[in-house]
Amino acid sequence: MAHIEREIKLRLTRQAFPRLARLAPDRRSVASVYYDTARQDLRRAGIALRLRRDGGRWLQTLKAEG
Repeated sequence: MAHIEREIKLRLTRQAFPRLARLAPDRRSVASVYYDTARQDLRRAGIALRLRRDGGRWLQTLKAEG
């Protein structure tokens, strides 16, 4: 069975962020870096290459359309 990932992106105002942060007391730090060629070849091909650090764990992800 294929893995299907759903992603929801939200945009917050600066005023709303502190209120939301108080609702999530068990926060963690996550950092993501996206890579591409100088000519943006991956983006044009519908591909995203991401390296994400979640606490002490690193995860590399390659996403492609369709």
